[in-house]
This record gives sequence, C-alpha cells and structure tokens, in this order.
Amino acid sequence: MLMIRVTWHIATIVFLVMGSAMAVCSATPTSGACVGVGRISAISFASFAVLAGVLASAMTRRPGRLLVRHPGPVVFVAVAILSWVGSTH
Repeated sequence: MLMIRVTWHIATIVFLVMGSAMAVCSATPTSGACVGVGRISAISFASFAVLAGVLASAMTRRPGRLLVRHPGPVVFVAVAILSWVGSTH
C-alpha cells in the first residue's frame, strides 16, 4: 500500500512540474527552452498514454472496452499532440 501512495505522489509531482513549465512557456513562447519543454512534455504524455493503454489491456479480458470507457489515454494522446504541435510553431 505504501508503494501505491509513493507512486501516486511522484506522478502528481511530475504532472504539476510539466504543467507549470508549459504554463510558463505559454506566457513567453519565444524562448528556446520552451521548444524543449514542449517536446519533453509531448514525449512524456505519449509514454503515459502507451503505459495506460498497456495496463488497461492487461487488466481486462476485452482490452478495447476499458480504453473507450475511460478518457485517460485519449486525453494523454491529445495533450501529447498539442504539446508537440505547440513546440514546433
């Protein structure tokens, strides 16, 4: 039970740090560091989507059902795409 709580807090900190970095870069998008922040955010959210998809398919008998019922992986993919597109412009 302790490891679940630790993992939960680590994931929360990661989301807060990436969200804060993207919010700062949205205020000053001309910085060269913002391209890196956008790409790292895109890659990390894409990996979260893959991880959520793999875990969802491993936990159910019908893998597609859980992916359709819970919007988490779809939201991760949308954030990854928006971060990547935002970092290239």
